[in-house]
Amino acid sequence: MDERALTGKVIRECGRHGLLVHHCPDSRRCTGTPGLPDLIVLGGREILLAELKGRDGETSSVQDLWLYHLHQAGVPYYVWRPQDWEAGTIQEALEKLAA
Repeated sequence: MDERALTGKVIRECGRHGLLVHHCPDSRRCTGTPGLPDLIVLGGREILLAELKGRDGETSSVQDLWLYHLHQAGVPYYVWRPQDWEAGTIQEALEKLAA
């Protein structure tokens, strides 16, 4: 499964749980600091951000900067890969957000 397929699965899973989701396919094309994670997911009173990668994909330095600052701010963030979907880790995080 590549990053595009993973993105589709995660977005559909968000819909299944009634979560609000925004996908930024290429933050380099948006105004502001580049590197914003691919997905912003909101459920109830909680939010998470997720960067999606292929099986062996690595985050870039600008993505790492965002991840660092999100961590400092206490905002839950994830770097998800296809193996996280296969293990059920993504589905668990989204179910928890929806609860």
